[in-house]
Amino acid sequence: MFKKVLFTAVLSLSISSQALEPLKDRAVVQHINVDLLLPDNSLLNVDMSLDCGSAYESTGIIVMSKGGAELIATAYSTLWGEAYGQKVMDTWNNKKNSDDPRKPTFIIIPTPGDISFNWQNSNESVSNKTVKLRTAAFNSVATSESNEISTPPVLMPACGTKNHDPER
Repeated sequence: MFKKVLFTAVLSLSISSQALEPLKDRAVVQHINVDLLLPDNSLLNVDMSLDCGSAYESTGIIVMSKGGAELIATAYSTLWGEAYGQKVMDTWNNKKNSDDPRKPTFIIIPTPGDISFNWQNSNESVSNKTVKLRTAAFNSVATSESNEISTPPVLMPACGTKNHDPER
């Protein structure tokens, strides 16, 4: 019995230590509650926890319109090649699963860890790495020595599927 209580206490402390914490000079989004206006004019309420354990916990960008998808597709095409930009538009324009009731309402783009872009020298870094980046696999995260993203972050279509469980 004592071992079970101790194990539960240790587990709860380790889980809470991974939870979101406010930053020194910026708030952190922990939870979003959205009402989706569905094609049949009904509403669907969806809670999105951005805290640990949720599929949304590392959200960096939420794309909610065709214009937003085109902006991200342009960035992906510029950084990683046209096929990656097309992947963004395909994600926006198609159902995740053929039997889903509708196309995604939004696309979640997770932040890939502590890796950052060199946005001030983007033309130089793109021209030097274009061939290597375009041949890389979609889900690779980064080159360890350069701390730059070698392939784009994964695209997560959301709120078009039958299941709205953020743990999946």
